[in-house]
Amino acid sequence: MMTRNNTTFTLLIFINWFLASAALAQAPPIPKSIPELTSLLESEMKRQHVAGMMLTIVSKDSVLYADGLGYADVERKTPVTERHLFRQGSITKLFTAIAVLKLVEEGRLRMDTRLKDIAPEIPFQNDWEGKHPVIIAQLLEHSTGFHDKTPLEEFNYTDKSPGSLQALGAFRKYLVTQWKPGERHSYSNVNYAILTYIIEKVSGEPFQSYLRDQVFSPLGMPHANVQLTNNTTDVYSKGYVWQGNQFRNVPHRPQYVAGNGSLNASALDFAHALQVYLRDWKTPDGRFLSKQMLGRSEAPHTYLSAQAGMQNTYACGNESRELGGRVFRGHSGSIAGYLSNFLYSREAGLGFAFSINTYNEAFYWYATDLIARFITQHHPKPDKPEVFPLDETAVKPYLGYYRLSSSSDFYTGYFKSLQHTFKLEQEQNGLRANFLLGGSMTWKSADSSRLLFNNEWANDPRILFLRDGENKPVIVEDTLYFKKISALEAWVPLALLLLSLLLLLSSLVYGVVSAILIVLGRQKNLKLFMLKISPALAMLALLLSIWTLPQFTAYTMAGIPISNLIVLWSIGKYGFVLFTLATVLLLMLCWKSVQSAWLKTYFLMLSLSCCFILGLLLTSHWYEV
Repeated sequence: MMTRNNTTFTLLIFINWFLASAALAQAPPIPKSIPELTSLLESEMKRQHVAGMMLTIVSKDSVLYADGLGYADVERKTPVTERHLFRQGSITKLFTAIAVLKLVEEGRLRMDTRLKDIAPEIPFQNDWEGKHPVIIAQLLEHSTGFHDKTPLEEFNYTDKSPGSLQALGAFRKYLVTQWKPGERHSYSNVNYAILTYIIEKVSGEPFQSYLRDQVFSPLGMPHANVQLTNNTTDVYSKGYVWQGNQFRNVPHRPQYVAGNGSLNASALDFAHALQVYLRDWKTPDGRFLSKQMLGRSEAPHTYLSAQAGMQNTYACGNESRELGGRVFRGHSGSIAGYLSNFLYSREAGLGFAFSINTYNEAFYWYATDLIARFITQHHPKPDKPEVFPLDETAVKPYLGYYRLSSSSDFYTGYFKSLQHTFKLEQEQNGLRANFLLGGSMTWKSADSSRLLFNNEWANDPRILFLRDGENKPVIVEDTLYFKKISALEAWVPLALLLLSLLLLLSSLVYGVVSAILIVLGRQKNLKLFMLKISPALAMLALLLSIWTLPQFTAYTMAGIPISNLIVLWSIGKYGFVLFTLATVLLLMLCWKSVQSAWLKTYFLMLSLSCCFILGLLLTSHWYEV
């Protein structure tokens, strides 16, 4: 899933700024008409090898465009039409949340209902349950603290079709809160897998039929569905990746649970749904849900920054995105072979949605920027936010080091927290966040009464300085949560990790030299030789396991089975354990045989490096079954 979560988290804020700047620097002129827009999109689709695209553009009163570009089926040369169904990935969450809100408005569910009360059969663990229970609103807003699933659970590769409760078994190890629920936003597909089951339990209907009758039908989405199983009828677009100078079909693989990413929808479906949003949820048959509930769907309430008044972030399956200085709401989505957007601005009375059936992130960003600039070109650009004088006294306690403390990544969360560590310093006209691994951002004061700041490239202030439940300084940027730490806490783990990796990389050279020497007969002591190559073998195993991690995502997005990758990852991570233990044992056995003091020190440092990294992997769940 394309999440913050896809998921793509390298210096999130800085990268987003870089992509936006690069897109604007290379952006074509704004098209003046829809034919000109579609012509530009088709030209770029050919250049970037995107097979097909469904596109919807609406105003409050008119459907300006609802049709397709390119091919739904490349082999048959079948053009995309307004009725072709595309897989929409995480846009599903928007409609799953609507289903929950409908149950709430009907009085069959409450936003503050405890998960343990409504579904005690779900085996989750929350060490703060007494004072900070997991509730429905937190599931909707991703503030439970549950880990996200990994690419290993993206699809159900078995022949079984478990029910929504049984399917939660695939995510059981992620159902453990990392911090007090309701403190931080942390995107997790597991939250919406749980909501899928709750909708079924409360409504007494299968999830698919409940959404069809109670959500899709009132919204005027006649073709939409959330079927898990593959449908081979011609109304479904095929998914592709561009490989080997040709389009390769991405096989349809079902997910475990429908509510987090299994929506299939057409351009016509989204045209109607967008207009209902622009009309404040009014339909030809009356109001779908109350305007109050619409407002609740767009405004978060549960996590710390939302409670402090910053509500232009992720709400009930409904996220906020700034495009061209204007705030749009909706959701994005990605799933094997597809990338999608569903975005609207009730203030501007405009909305657009598209989905491409070829996994191509560069074209996705190009299309998002181009369409947004096209539909807003006749609307006045929002004014740049006012810059207020910096309150040096109020800011002073917040200066210092910060580390990302809201990652939902199960295997790489700790390493990403090290990567997203910065030092906040005061400069002449504002503040500067300098990341320890490179890159920086400038923040300007955006409020005279609150510690609210704005990024130098953004119009919408989304940086808030707060105090947590223990009265410790925290900084929230959009939905990213940074805790203040000491300089020692900032530098020591990072320095130890980098030093350990450099030492183990050096062992590769030393191991090769040792192997050459034993081949030439200049190394006679077999135990000493094994000591010399064991750290190198540990490093090779570690590199293999690290290499496989991004491949899991690449394979998943291409619809390729991951069983072989799992084998390689297992060989790598358990090989690292084996050769780490071997290095320590051999050093103990050969200690007296090593005559050189510096060589003893080198082997000792290698052993400690292996043990240090192994400890990090153990605490990062690498060896959990």
